[in-house]
Amino acid sequence: MPEWLMSPVFIVSANVFLIVVFVIAMAKRYVKVGPNEALVVSGGQRGTRILAGGGTFVWPIIEQAATLPLEALDGEMRIPSVRGGGGAPLDLVATLGTMGLFMDVFTLRLDRPPAA
Repeated sequence: MPEWLMSPVFIVSANVFLIVVFVIAMAKRYVKVGPNEALVVSGGQRGTRILAGGGTFVWPIIEQAATLPLEALDGEMRIPSVRGGGGAPLDLVATLGTMGLFMDVFTLRLDRPPAA
């Protein structure tokens, strides 16, 4: 074995290099989402978890992460010629807003089984 492989300078610099590579690899697995997004992380022993804004570490191969936008989503639904209680024809109009999307995220949190 060459002597330069056993020198203290080589051993210390190789260890520093390995630590830097490890820290960079772990930093790439930290996933952040903005305040108008939700992060859904699935897999692993913790099951599915939802994070609205912020960030978390996602284990490679074991877990998957996907973002869910929580932006304003407005729309309108029309149902023409619906018969009312007295038989009168009604034209129903429903306005869809952002609150439904926030309620979906809240419902997903409530449906999650308790941690063991």
